[in-house]
Amino acid sequence: MIVDFSANYSRGHELHEVSEKVIELIDAYFAEPSFGLLNRMKLLRAMCAKWVGEEQADALLEAFYEMHDAFAYRAATVPLCSTRTSTKRATTTSISTAGG
Repeated sequence: MIVDFSANYSRGHELHEVSEKVIELIDAYFAEPSFGLLNRMKLLRAMCAKWVGEEQADALLEAFYEMHDAFAYRAATVPLCSTRTSTKRATTTSISTAGG
């Protein structure tokens, strides 16, 4: 697996704090793989609670959802914005698996 922390169009790199959160999320997924939308949302909710505490976890989860929705809308309405580019920007990482 390759994780790329460069920003869109290779203009720079993400902050170390952002990279750390992405690695934490990947580690959590590999520790307990989550399949299906509900299980993935539960995993993300648990990570939100870890990052900001229970009181703010739902607000952060909703912010992630709204950001995902905005990127999906942009990709659907602006022809040059592909889903791959939007996903990379939303998650701040591009993951590819080598060797099948």
